[in-house]
Amino acid sequence: MIYRTFWLTNYLGQEYSLNSSKVFLYTPSGLGFTKSYEATSMGNVEVVTAELVNLSDVSGELLFNGSSNADKYGEYDNFINFIREKPLKLHYMPPNANISYNASVVITSLDKSEINSSDGLLHCPISMHMTTHWESDDVIEIVIDTNDLNGKSYPLDYPYAYGGMDLNNIRMINKGTEEIGFELEITGTMENPEYIIYDANFAPYGDGAWTGTFDYFYINSSYEDESVILKRSDIPLVNPMNYQNLDHFLVFEDVRNTEYDYNFIQLRCGLSTMVLTFANEFSGVVKVRFKPRYATV
Repeated sequence: MIYRTFWLTNYLGQEYSLNSSKVFLYTPSGLGFTKSYEATSMGNVEVVTAELVNLSDVSGELLFNGSSNADKYGEYDNFINFIREKPLKLHYMPPNANISYNASVVITSLDKSEINSSDGLLHCPISMHMTTHWESDDVIEIVIDTNDLNGKSYPLDYPYAYGGMDLNNIRMINKGTEEIGFELEITGTMENPEYIIYDANFAPYGDGAWTGTFDYFYINSSYEDESVILKRSDIPLVNPMNYQNLDHFLVFEDVRNTEYDYNFIQLRCGLSTMVLTFANEFSGVVKVRFKPRYATV
């Protein structure tokens, strides 16, 4: 009985099931997590100063099956051809979930021997090192059309409140176990966009400020895909990083004694609130997108 589902995707967007009649990932392990930490001893207690969830190795045994030995070895060759197209992502759907998760992986070992005489299967132990933690396959997207607001609030999945033409209470809930980047996309004529991110106690921990008049603004603060796109009259502006309002920022630390983020902000776990303002009366569409990441799922 299949009680969980695994599959791989490669650079070409192809999928390879690890739960088919031809190949099955048997006895997977490494789905939990380990953590490293730093602490200062004070008498008989330790004060934790830093924590880091380690990236895991997912291992198991690939069982190749077929109507003949040639089919079993042939499927092994199909697998090798598939994983050749790197990078790879391992996808996982637990039996108690209705969404799946993925992690970028590097296959660090794949063993191969003769077909097992007791069960007739080709047993191939495999180990995959995760280069990211588990990430939801579903994107959380918050869409706000200021043309529809007019001072009203709407019963959406996330409660919003608006004041004037400012989007002053965009609530983002990161249900994952680690800080993540997010995408902010703004369409409409805007001048000097600024966004401040607050934690659940409404203490600021991130600030973004840009100088200029644009009709399109996009920033991705994820480490892997960090980027900025600015447009004026639908024409992309060269060197968009030059439009950062660096004079706006003050160097200080927040109540958690961690670095304050500027422009490329990492969304903390739990509830955060974004306040988005402009130097003009903004009329357009704002989209916020992110994928929570988990140490274990």
